[in-house]
Amino acid sequence: TLRGRGDTRKEDGGVSNTESFESFIVALDGGKIKGLGALGYHVAYMHQARGIGDAEDENAVAVALFTQFDLGGGVTFSPLAEFVHQDNAGGVHADRDFLTLAGQAQWKGFNLAPAWTGRDTEDGTSGDDFQFQVSAGYAFKSGISIDIGWKTAQEAGIDTETVGALATYTIEF
Repeated sequence: TLRGRGDTRKEDGGVSNTESFESFIVALDGGKIKGLGALGYHVAYMHQARGIGDAEDENAVAVALFTQFDLGGGVTFSPLAEFVHQDNAGGVHADRDFLTLAGQAQWKGFNLAPAWTGRDTEDGTSGDDFQFQVSAGYAFKSGISIDIGWKTAQEAGIDTETVGALATYTIEF
């Protein structure tokens, strides 16, 4: 059965749940930097004001680099590296660092994409978590794409595995 998640109200608390314009994000994105080929970047700063029951505002920075390589024979590879630091994550006294390393190889409609994310939490109770996932798929010329994926994760000492599938239809206009 399909169910809604319910409505969030201000009294429910949570960062950015303030019913005002106290939270914001500023980002700078660029690509195809002269002299550096297809290299692109993303730099962002985020401020989320504390909501009811939160101890602190959350502040975060993100920095990412990405590019694309032509490996020959119609094969391309697009790697990505991203680092994110959250200060007072979730409005509590917990700092988190995330490192993501990912890539996607493409060839004649086929794709293969592995990704790994590590999370280091400094709140006196938690430690390191990670997630690894890989997906593969095919994009038909008709606009239909089919992908399957597998994910393994360890969060708070609990190991989980997930398998999924995605079918999409793209209409260009």
